[in-house]
Amino acid sequence: MKRLLFALLLLFPLLTFADKKGKREMRKEKELVGVVTGAVCGIKHQFCSHPRGEKYELLGILDHKRGFFYIANVPQDILQKFFGEEIKVEGKVHRERATIIAERILKGDNVVWEGGEKTPSTPSNPK
Repeated sequence: MKRLLFALLLLFPLLTFADKKGKREMRKEKELVGVVTGAVCGIKHQFCSHPRGEKYELLGILDHKRGFFYIANVPQDILQKFFGEEIKVEGKVHRERATIIAERILKGDNVVWEGGEKTPSTPSNPK
């Protein structure tokens, strides 16, 4: 009986830690607000004034509070249109990988990209 009690006392901190980790994961971030910039500057928490090597530069979003994040499922040519501009990306943020899987991108109040397609009413693609 004493061994069982001792074993439970040893496992108690592990069970408590696992519960806290699960609660932390439930509070995942769902959006980033920042400037579209290249990875070379973004990982240094700086904004590039122009894309270096244009087609070769990996573009993402520099959120001033959270850092640089790569937008995994959005084509680079769409991000290129908004280079240097502030956007809001809604989706699933993977902080440990510095990546966001975008559900939609907003510029101001206008949706400029959603679920894999450009919306037809964007300023860069008028009707």
